[in-house]
Amino acid sequence: MAELDGSILVVHPDRKAQRALQRVLAATLRTVVVLDLIDDARLALRDGTPSLIVMASRVRATDAGELMLEHARVQGCADVVIVHDDPAVTGEEVFGFAGLEHLVTSTMPVQAEELAVTAAKLLRRDLFGLEKYLGWGAIVRDTDVRSTSDRQRVIDDLAQGLEDMCLGRRHQASALLAADELIFNAIYNAPIDDDGRHYLREVSRADERPLVGRERPRVRWGCDGRYLAIEVTDRFGSLDAATVVRYVAKCTRRVGNVRAEGAGAGIGMAMAYAATRQLVYDIEPGRRTEAIALIDVRPWPPGAAGALPSLHLFIAGA
Repeated sequence: MAELDGSILVVHPDRKAQRALQRVLAATLRTVVVLDLIDDARLALRDGTPSLIVMASRVRATDAGELMLEHARVQGCADVVIVHDDPAVTGEEVFGFAGLEHLVTSTMPVQAEELAVTAAKLLRRDLFGLEKYLGWGAIVRDTDVRSTSDRQRVIDDLAQGLEDMCLGRRHQASALLAADELIFNAIYNAPIDDDGRHYLREVSRADERPLVGRERPRVRWGCDGRYLAIEVTDRFGSLDAATVVRYVAKCTRRVGNVRAEGAGAGIGMAMAYAATRQLVYDIEPGRRTEAIALIDVRPWPPGAAGALPSLHLFIAGA
């Protein structure tokens, strides 16, 4: 058994998936230990503490999988990526996993891109910036939102940019929905005062209010022909991972598909999630939250429409 300290531990019962995961993760230049049985993984933890655990959702859904991760966290391994590739495990089950922060739902070869970036961010602790998801040379545009009504100007500018890029109507609609919801959250839900009160939540959406200083969200976006990435950053860092998971779980009421349903707190975040291929949050508590909506603009394979999107929650300092 290889020494686990500083390694990547993969627990997946499918041999083909094991080979693919090992090939991708080996690019990190970390030792990759691959096991197919949860009992073997629990025994392996006696040999050290991995820096990252990558686990199949069907393994995570078992009591043994839960116990193994509890043991790993006690040892100091906090980063766990769940690879969800089994339709027998429902979205509701997945979002019921304790401590869920990284959910990969894409299939190869897109899964390779997603896993490579996720592993690199976790291992290097270099979290922020949409550039990590785009190819070299992609042009990135940026603007600040200067007032509550300025949100519409930003959305209109984005819409014109997407039209100029000749993106399909479906991709345009998804991007504009995600951007609008993320900007809305950054304007009205992110700001807090010294007492921790979200003081803009009660402001009428019909009222014009200037945004000053750190109240101004920053919006950036770019496309490399694979992904359209839309980044919205607030300067408060008031969002927490558990809140995101609770809100996006509103989308998972139907096995194997995503639908935004219900009403009330968090439905906007759920709608943004449902509109993406990946939704990423980079959170520096008390300082900033960076939300990145990734829209895959390539032709979708059969059955991909309506599939559960990936979700990633990176916490600075964790």
